[in-house]
Formats: sequence, structure tokens, C-alpha cells
Amino acid sequence: MNPHKPFDGRVLVGAAGLLLGLGGCADLSNMLVQLGSSRPTAILQVQGQRLDGKLILSPDRTGTLEATANHGEPSSCLGALRFTSSTQGEVDLRCNDGTAAALKFSMLTAIKGYAYGASHKGPVALTFGMMDDEARAYLQSSPAAVTP
Repeated sequence: MNPHKPFDGRVLVGAAGLLLGLGGCADLSNMLVQLGSSRPTAILQVQGQRLDGKLILSPDRTGTLEATANHGEPSSCLGALRFTSSTQGEVDLRCNDGTAAALKFSMLTAIKGYAYGASHKGPVALTFGMMDDEARAYLQSSPAAVTP
């Protein structure tokens, strides 16, 4: 009796079929980027209104921010993020009440950072990858008062 099992060609055919099936996806590269993305929690403060959400940091050095509030205005904000250097970047923020702001962010770690900016309605602050206690210091401080 042979303890070695002969190679089963069905495994090879199945793997090839899987690769061909994935290769046919129009959005394969987007799927791969999403698989490698980080999703830290985010706290956004717009004119004193707190919004909670997620920041998606993609390997291609871009990202998105989505944040919502249960009541008050603005109740939702979206942002497109891009790095301008290895540890800094910009967030183009747009909220459902018409608030728009360009935020400058700084990374503290690979998935943790903060951002500040101003809209025509007042100051805007963002933290991501932090627990409430740590985030509070960045949300209550002016940009000059916080050093990484």
C-alpha cells in the first residue's frame, strides 16, 4: 500500500478556474485594495457637533471618511483623503448641511492620527484610531497646542 496519495488534477483545475474567475472581475484591483485597507474608528467634530464613523486607509495612500450623528446638524459627513507626505495629508470634507472644509492631518502611527481645519461655519477637528479619552485632547485643542 502506497502511503503517498497521487496528485489530484482537480485541485489545479479548481485553482485555475478561481484565478480566471477573479481575473474577469472589472473591479479586481479595487477588491485587492479593500482587502489591504485599515479601518480605524473616527470622531469628527464640526461646529461642536460630534459625528462618529470610520476612516478607510488604503494601501495606495488614499482613503475615505464616513461619519454620522444621531441628531443635530450636520448629521452626516463624507471625506476623501490623500497623503501629501509620509505622515501628513489632506481630507476634503463635505457634510449634508453644506459645511465644507479642507482638513490637514498628521499620522501618529500607521492607523492613528488627527486633523484640523475650518469651514465657513467654524472649526473642524478629526481624530481616528483613538479611544475617546485620547481623542478628547485633540478635539479640544487648537492645532498649535497639539504636537505629535
